[in-house]
Amino acid sequence: MLNKLSFAATASLMIACAQTDFTGSGRDKNRLNTGEQASNQSGQKVGNEQDTGHGYVHTPITPTLEKSGWVSKDTMKDLKELFNYGAADSPSASGNIDSTGSNNKDSKSPGEIGDATNPNSPKDQGDEVPSFSEGDVGVFWVPCEGDTESNNKRGSITGPLGAQVRLAGEFCPQRNRQEALTVLFVVDYSGSMTNPPEGPNDPGESCGRLRAADALLKKFAGAEYNGYNLAFGLVAFSNDASVRLPLQDIAGIQRSLTAGMWCGSDGSSARTNYRAAFETSSQSLSAVSGRVAVYFISDGSPTTGAVADKSPEQSGLDAAIALRSSRPDKIVLNAIFLGYNSTIATDPKGYLEQITGDPKRVRFVDTSDGLVEAVKSLDPGLPSIQKSDVTGSLLASGTSRDVAIASLLPHKAKAGTYVYMTQAFKLSGEIEKTVINRLTVQAITGDGKKLTSEALIDFKATP
Repeated sequence: MLNKLSFAATASLMIACAQTDFTGSGRDKNRLNTGEQASNQSGQKVGNEQDTGHGYVHTPITPTLEKSGWVSKDTMKDLKELFNYGAADSPSASGNIDSTGSNNKDSKSPGEIGDATNPNSPKDQGDEVPSFSEGDVGVFWVPCEGDTESNNKRGSITGPLGAQVRLAGEFCPQRNRQEALTVLFVVDYSGSMTNPPEGPNDPGESCGRLRAADALLKKFAGAEYNGYNLAFGLVAFSNDASVRLPLQDIAGIQRSLTAGMWCGSDGSSARTNYRAAFETSSQSLSAVSGRVAVYFISDGSPTTGAVADKSPEQSGLDAAIALRSSRPDKIVLNAIFLGYNSTIATDPKGYLEQITGDPKRVRFVDTSDGLVEAVKSLDPGLPSIQKSDVTGSLLASGTSRDVAIASLLPHKAKAGTYVYMTQAFKLSGEIEKTVINRLTVQAITGDGKKLTSEALIDFKATP
């Protein structure tokens, strides 16, 4: 298992994968001849079948990852992209997004493999990046859509004993229920946002706060969030805090995307009050059910808001912890810090990690342009799946055995969806008989829900 790949090693593996036929072995050379139809013994063409050239015939061949079936050369390109994405899929480095608290222009962008800022990074998941060169004679794909006539999760393979295959598929926990998802923007309007000497950090009529909100709303308007009961709101803070936009549907908040609402500051002398920001957020969310994602944007550490004998920093941290603790399994807090300058401020990295409770939910950007990619890179905390909570099994002829899981990664295009890949395993078969191999992969989500992905493979062994 490649659990601790260095960036260089992972990049080398990606190059090797690009040169490997996913469905073939360098040793056995068992390959799907895609785009061709297999011939039966009478010499007639058989539709939706493929002959490896070494005795294996697969049915059906899926033309797209939207349907189940044996993957072809064409669909294999899409499958490979799901498991080997990384540096080539990086968001723009404009604005120099950095989760380390550094403004180093040479730091890796959040999409690079092994980068701790990238929630989709194989290294973060501790997964093998499959090379598909372990003697496979086929990969059967199982999407998470229902088992319908047009998406039958059953296939067959005919050929010599010892057929070694993989199962790959999707888990879509967010599609299994209707649930409320509230997105709350908590945005800084202190003087440094638009005024010197510490700013301007986010000036103009097309400020980064406005463009970041627009980009995130477009993301939530996508098909991957269909089925969620979405609500959005805006809390503004500087010396104090207020609800600038009460919770409303996506159409309502999209109408608010104006410079007057999202840009500017509360005056050149306006300071930064984290405590008020998080206390007001807690009040705004007090009657909310379901999941909550908070996107906190600021360009400075707290300078006011102290209570009792506590500092502004401690008061702000206490309020953030109280907000997160109100529903620890349902609320996530993301923080984006704009314009950190080590010459005039203390490095806020450790402080913001305490604010969010998770280092991976902190981003640093140099300029307002970077806010857009930083906000888009932070997910809303949908039910997660860990690789350790995924198991595979094969049942055939009354005997069950385990199937190891090679990879589990967040889907690169579908929020809340995961893709898995088993290690190569041998199908059970008998000469001149069809043996049903029931392949089951189960996952337990972070909220305790059990998900199942299953396929039936009919294997007929030839002499």
